[in-house]
Amino acid sequence: MKESASSTASSIHVNIDSPSGFHMRPAAKLVQIASQYRSDIILECNDRRANGKSLLDIIMIGIAPRTGFTVSAYGDDAQPAINAIDDFFKRFSVDEAASEMIIAE
Repeated sequence: MKESASSTASSIHVNIDSPSGFHMRPAAKLVQIASQYRSDIILECNDRRANGKSLLDIIMIGIAPRTGFTVSAYGDDAQPAINAIDDFFKRFSVDEAASEMIIAE
């Protein structure tokens, strides 16, 4: 995970409000999205860092339910990468809320 001073950087803060947290399925989808970009994608949570293109790294930092974390991108396509990741997390929140309502019924 290299971050050079000449890189373009962009980041977002994400809150996982779902009681099931940021589990394997959405983490795998994030890796799939991040891997479409040349930029380095870094997740930071509780002073721990993960390569956003590595499912194992993301799972190992342990993003618990009701936790916030930062996603940053460094590289020439950092802004489009962050935009795609931001869109994913907006959909993830809606999808998780809908699935929790279905389970509760």
